[in-house]
Amino acid sequence: MDKLEALKRLFPGKVDLSESERRRHGKDEGYPEARPVLAVVYPEGVEDVQKALQWARAWGVAVIPYGAGTSLEGHLYPTREAISLDLSRMNRVLEVRPQDFSCVVEPGLTRKALNEALKGTGLFFPVDPGADASLGGMAATNASGTTTVRYGGMRQNVLALQVVLASGEVLYPFLLYSSSMTVADHLTLNELWRRVKKAKDPIEKHRFLAVYHAKRGLTAKEIAKITLSSIRWVQETVRRYNREGPEGLRDKRHQNPGQKPKLTPEEQRRVLEALQGPPPDGGLWTGPKLRDWVERELGKKLSLYPIYRLLHEMGFALRVPRPRHAKADGEAQEAFKKTSPPRSRRRGPRGGR
Repeated sequence: MDKLEALKRLFPGKVDLSESERRRHGKDEGYPEARPVLAVVYPEGVEDVQKALQWARAWGVAVIPYGAGTSLEGHLYPTREAISLDLSRMNRVLEVRPQDFSCVVEPGLTRKALNEALKGTGLFFPVDPGADASLGGMAATNASGTTTVRYGGMRQNVLALQVVLASGEVLYPFLLYSSSMTVADHLTLNELWRRVKKAKDPIEKHRFLAVYHAKRGLTAKEIAKITLSSIRWVQETVRRYNREGPEGLRDKRHQNPGQKPKLTPEEQRRVLEALQGPPPDGGLWTGPKLRDWVERELGKKLSLYPIYRLLHEMGFALRVPRPRHAKADGEAQEAFKKTSPPRSRRRGPRGGR
């Protein structure tokens, strides 16, 4: 039996052998030459794709998947005998999950058709390569566009793929991101994004953003690049979220009471009483003198920094009188202050003030 006859019997009503279609499927928008393929097959489900690949493997024929033909890479051009697997009939939106910011689609669906289906859900598909390309073709070429700077290309917006091997075996789901991080189900993806948008504290916003991207499936390295943080910080943030939940991501520095005081209230009262009088050796109190007194009377050995900090917290400031010259005349100084003329305002260059 001829291989084309076998193909037509395998896919009744789904094989096109016309010259125009075979030639149209043998080129894209970028490659200047066109070479007609052997046949064009229009699968309508995963089972059809499996059967087509099994047929191609049995007959030794190459297979070229075809979406919308808008690519520029030249990979649609057949270098040898091949069939074109046109996926345009696999264009359904299988599931939309607004709570997780995700959806499940077939590869023949175009990006404009997806955005049309997402109307009313509050979601949209951001990757825009310019042409109304199929999502399967965009995933194959890692399509990008003007929105990539903010939303990323196809690699950042595809969470998982259903893959059909050349043998017809199906792998599903095939995670696109090789992330070892597991995110606990404390909040859904939608709830995490709301926390990011509503967080007023920048630390809390930063942490929720990292967990949100981890929930999407990004790796720690990719999240670190987005958040301008280290990989270790991203991993520790996700672990804290898994262990403590959303409360573990809050900025608790403002609730930190700080270290315990070095002296108890009773000991501080005794220090304050001692400061009201002169030190044991006379003169004025100094930091070293107070440190020695605390060690001798209270049995606590402190450095000078806690001593000065203790004085500051108690509102006590040592007032040392300004030294006076031996020949200074107080009456003459007061008379000079009363009779001296007021200071004139200093003028800038050219008389300006």
